[in-house]
Amino acid sequence: LQLKTPRSTSSRLTILMSHRVVDVDLIASSQYSPSKRDETTTTTAQISTRYGNLSVTYDDAHHADARIGKRKPLITYHDCGTNHRTCFSSFFACAGPKSELCAKFCAYHVDAPGSQDGSVEGVPEEFEGEMTLDKLAQQLEDVSDFFGWTKRNAAMTNGSNAEVFGIGVGSGATVLSIYANRFANPIAGMILVSPMSRQANYMEWMYAKWFRLKCARGRKRVSESGANHLLGRLFSKYGTDGFAGKFSSDLALTTKNEMQNMRVDALLAYYEATVNRLDNTHIANSLKCRTLILAGSESPWYNDSLHMNSVMDKMVTSWVDMEKVGAAVTMEHPSAMLSPVHLWLQGLKADGYI
Repeated sequence: LQLKTPRSTSSRLTILMSHRVVDVDLIASSQYSPSKRDETTTTTAQISTRYGNLSVTYDDAHHADARIGKRKPLITYHDCGTNHRTCFSSFFACAGPKSELCAKFCAYHVDAPGSQDGSVEGVPEEFEGEMTLDKLAQQLEDVSDFFGWTKRNAAMTNGSNAEVFGIGVGSGATVLSIYANRFANPIAGMILVSPMSRQANYMEWMYAKWFRLKCARGRKRVSESGANHLLGRLFSKYGTDGFAGKFSSDLALTTKNEMQNMRVDALLAYYEATVNRLDNTHIANSLKCRTLILAGSESPWYNDSLHMNSVMDKMVTSWVDMEKVGAAVTMEHPSAMLSPVHLWLQGLKADGYI
């Protein structure tokens, strides 16, 4: 299944499914304008993992529903340079509380170590000086054990929470795909936004070497040029007004301010884990869960998402080209995601997953 979504709010697309051709009206993004939500209570739990504590934030009422099987757990994992709030709040607000995504799932927002709002601790000592995407994926195993989601735990209970879903952006999408490949994982479906499926290329390595100098661990905040580098990894020039290197749009200025309030040591550790990633082609080839890949056409990892789609099982994978957006589609143009996600959820519903 391959879709191509324009930036306009209303259009049509043709879906090729097996031997059928189906015309579908894209839902106008104006219908999904952010709605005022009822007052909710959220909890941020510090979960003990093999690599130190991990911050997980969730809605208390939704969590209660998930425990009795009324909602499916949805793990979210953010990209480097963001946290769960900056990366996903616009997307969930745009979807609205009455959307199927918010009505059928309980979001468990995972923050990379030290990336959460108001963090007073840096990278946990349990990482022994080196954070990797594989270790972050292992932390998700401990989160699953804590909530009773793993297959071995589900077998001892009523199994209502055996199926878990996930949505990840950039580095977070890669972490989720690694986790989904592990033996005891309960992942039944994933939305991967601009995933990285191969090792960093030479150009990314050279930029990383420069970024380390601009973002030394001794600094109290990310430098101006370092923040601009991260913005270029996250967004397109259309979204940041970065054609002349100004990065002067509201999105760019707000995100830069958020970056400069983050802990430098935690941000740099996540960045280095991303740059030092391994080739995950074999992992993509073995994934069997329902997967929707959203590829920002201006993302540095657009070709990686194409490669990932080419090696995955076509019976369970859908690929969507998001035009004129960067890697962090959830932040730059969240309304463009709504129609592909809605169609993907309808497929899950038809197959009895939700």
